[in-house]
Amino acid sequence: IFEDSRCFKHVFGAQFLRDAPKPKPEAFRSTLDAVGVTDPSRAVIFEDSLKNAKAAKQLGMKVVFVTGETCDAEGAELGEIDAVADAVIASVSLPELVKAMPELWK
Repeated sequence: IFEDSRCFKHVFGAQFLRDAPKPKPEAFRSTLDAVGVTDPSRAVIFEDSLKNAKAAKQLGMKVVFVTGETCDAEGAELGEIDAVADAVIASVSLPELVKAMPELWK
């Protein structure tokens, strides 16, 4: 988890989603509600699971897909990831985030 308060006002993980785990739509809605976001297209999710990325995208969220062990274990293909993701990164680091979604840093 990338928990750098200099970059993000809120960071949510699995602990927050106990009652409605991903990929249930309620998981994403409860997170958006917690921060007062009524328009999902104004939210960005950093996700390493294709099934979770698909669910977030169906809700209308922007998806930054993080490749690695989880997507490998799921057998996710690059074409599937590209079809869902607004950006794809190899790691959750500030340089990767700036490169993937420069509009967030303006």
